[in-house]
Amino acid sequence: MRFRALTAVLVGTVGMSAGALEARDASDGPLLAQYWQTELPFRTGDSAVSVDLIDEALYVATRSGDLHAIDPDVGLVRWSRSVTERGRKVFRPHHMMTLDGQPAALVAHDGGAFVYERDTGNILGKIPEMWPAGSPAVGDAVSLYAGSSDGFLYAVQWYNPTHRQPIRTWKVLGDGPVTAAPILIDDVLYFASQGGSVYACTADWDKHLHWEYATEAAIVADPFADESGVYVASLDRSLYRLNLASGALMWRHRFPQPLRDRPVVSQRTVYQHCRGHGLYAIDVDTHAVFWTHASGTAFVSRLADRTCVRTDDDRVVVLDSARGSVRDSMPIPSKALVTANPDGLAFYVVAPTGEVRCYTSADTRHLRADDLLKRLASPGAPGLGDRADAAPGLDGEAPSADGETEAPAATDADR
Repeated sequence: MRFRALTAVLVGTVGMSAGALEARDASDGPLLAQYWQTELPFRTGDSAVSVDLIDEALYVATRSGDLHAIDPDVGLVRWSRSVTERGRKVFRPHHMMTLDGQPAALVAHDGGAFVYERDTGNILGKIPEMWPAGSPAVGDAVSLYAGSSDGFLYAVQWYNPTHRQPIRTWKVLGDGPVTAAPILIDDVLYFASQGGSVYACTADWDKHLHWEYATEAAIVADPFADESGVYVASLDRSLYRLNLASGALMWRHRFPQPLRDRPVVSQRTVYQHCRGHGLYAIDVDTHAVFWTHASGTAFVSRLADRTCVRTDDDRVVVLDSARGSVRDSMPIPSKALVTANPDGLAFYVVAPTGEVRCYTSADTRHLRADDLLKRLASPGAPGLGDRADAAPGLDGEAPSADGETEAPAATDADR
């Protein structure tokens, strides 16, 4: 059964409370403002452990093994699922399409994986434990691919119309545990291992190694890849840019300390955190450093000349994209989670207790009732006033073995 919910959304509340935003120049006014806010239906005592913005969906995973899918434009909770047992990891989801054209979300956990219908949370596929879990999974209409703690990357046919059961089709050996997230681009898999190597192989029945590149130490951070190349942060204190097709080294940038955090590329700039030294903004083409923000810990979002960065004192600052000078600053809750959004200025802050807030440019028009109604009327969205039947699972009771328990529906609220 799926859980469908309407949550309390602050319609028309764009400005933050007094004093929440501290503009560098009061005459200019704040550059950021709150757009919406919602509360996730957490179990008693539960807390958020990860947040990911993927295409048109926001996902929040919790310590109890639950996953909540949220519409990032208006803050409506699309669905919530009990994915695994408390204390077990829910990995970052992956978006794909099924053979019949349904948008799907592939969600691996350390006991297997599920394929959910993206809009409703209906279960399209259930994959039992077929590999020693190590990384998020990526996939397509037929197969999924996931790294493992035993040093292999596994391929599993999750959809089999003949046998109706998942089949493990092949595995390829790296030179160490594969805990970094693999990447799937145009039927080619890119993955890295703690042995320090990066691989590109065919994502098909006939596995074929395209190229391999060895760094000088373990790779624990997720790689980043787009049309400009594959970016790999290594514990050898180097950020590598590799050619997507050949694996040839395009450049290598050395840092003062080992790199444990994922690089992010936005608008021909790669952002890399180096612990103890801040966030670096580096030119994709020349690997020249545009600027370094000493207190920066993570890239948050970017729109043209504005780049948002998280800092080590629980703030998000708005920097000039070219020079790195501070243009605005706002506090966030202690231990809050913040998304990375390379494709726009909007970002999302999740407090440990499940409060989610969307921030965007202060000149964005107010959220209106018709925005919510359009979302509610779209295919797969919960109907206005619709409620799911209550069931145990997210209210503190143990989930069922197949992870299909649901939360009690939240009350539709109008504020």
